[in-house]
Amino acid sequence: MDELKFYVDRLAEGKEERLTLDLAPDFISVSEEELKFCDTVTVSLRVYVASDDLIIHFSLETQVTQACAICNEMFSHKLLIDDSCYTKSLSSIRGRVYDSSNCLREAILLELSSVVECCDGHCPERKYVEKYLTLSGTGNGEEVDGVQPFKDLDFPLN
Repeated sequence: MDELKFYVDRLAEGKEERLTLDLAPDFISVSEEELKFCDTVTVSLRVYVASDDLIIHFSLETQVTQACAICNEMFSHKLLIDDSCYTKSLSSIRGRVYDSSNCLREAILLELSSVVECCDGHCPERKYVEKYLTLSGTGNGEEVDGVQPFKDLDFPLN
């Protein structure tokens, strides 16, 4: 993906590059049944050299299709990364050309939540699993059923 490659020599003497791009989601390289990127990824980048590092400031936005943790139906939601920063040592950049697609891919994958719920967190099927999600007796002085290996610790776990 050539539009995400930066030539370090062009960024000498305080120069910077600013880009706003709409990218196909191919560079994310995810082929999972329960995780799909189908929409374009809108990226704003500011790249410059500071001391001995390449600095990449970026924001991005895309749509992610994931399976709901409650009903297991696929749904789309927005993924937004606002004003993130990535640094790369100049000495580790081979050929003085840096492809930023990997740092964007990593940021996207790290930002994903492994547990998502459709309908903005109000899945209609939640009522059927609610009894399995709460512990009876918590917070009102009653004992919780089952083994509690940490109940005798001297410090609070909150």
